[in-house]
Amino acid sequence: MSIVLRSVEAGYGAFAVLQGVDLEVRPGSIGCLVGPNGSGKSTVMRVIAGFLAPRRGDVLLDGAPLPPRPQRVLRAGVAYVPQRPSVFPGLTVHENLQMGLYTLPRREVRARLDEAYARFPRLAERRRQPAGALSGGERRTLELCRALLLRPRVLLLDEPSIGLAPGLVDELLGRVREINASGVTVLMVEQNVDKALRVSDDVFVLRLGRIVYRGAAGAALQERRVQELFLGG
Repeated sequence: MSIVLRSVEAGYGAFAVLQGVDLEVRPGSIGCLVGPNGSGKSTVMRVIAGFLAPRRGDVLLDGAPLPPRPQRVLRAGVAYVPQRPSVFPGLTVHENLQMGLYTLPRREVRARLDEAYARFPRLAERRRQPAGALSGGERRTLELCRALLLRPRVLLLDEPSIGLAPGLVDELLGRVREINASGVTVLMVEQNVDKALRVSDDVFVLRLGRIVYRGAAGAALQERRVQELFLGG
């Protein structure tokens, strides 16, 4: 499925953050949104996920308007993993995974959990442990796994590798590529630009609330202008 933003403006109170963002994530691709701190990357993700209504412009999912309501966005097939931790530390890994499946029949819940544990065996080993006892990488994996339980067609990832050791970053981004290979369109914000572009198809550079560059990820870091934009120069 494709995600398209057309001339999107958004902000918080009197503060304007996005100033006419145009962006298209192609069906079945991985798009990487990068830019200096404060450029509005997380705001783009919140707008798509329905947590922030745009003041102007359109958000389209496969050409159809996406309503600015999180539950309706989720039902449309778009899952969102925010930058801030979203696990419940006092609940077990298993209970955290069950949280998003309460509307499904018991047999379907069991089938999806079995599928999740097969894909993420490390979580299966820790299913009875409190989520608060997991490492940073395991908590991020738990958040990713919980989003995938909903079988989304589009996955939004806001800084998925934040706080992780370099080796874990490679592992997590490898997982993102595997998920994409299963047919899920991905848009991610990522601070590890070089590593992220190695698994991405397209890159979008956001500065001061506007997309100032878009192109193929494989060629982007070879361009001096793009390097300057990444660094905020």
